[in-house]
Amino acid sequence: MAGEKILLIEDESRIREMVKEYLESEGFIITEAIDGADALEKFKSSEYDMLVLDVMLPRVDGWSVCREVRRTS
Repeated sequence: MAGEKILLIEDESRIREMVKEYLESEGFIITEAIDGADALEKFKSSEYDMLVLDVMLPRVDGWSVCREVRRTS
């Protein structure tokens, strides 16, 4: 599974950095998004093997991001 692309969507920088460091140490390629709107923009402009999604996000909540992602992929 190493080398797969993950979109990490988390608004809290400490949590995002900790999860990113762990996933990168396992060989995953991480793209970070800091809120739901940022996540949707990045999701539409690239392909990812997996999303790690916080549901409590500013601007666009995680549930809305999930619905949009599921509608298009």
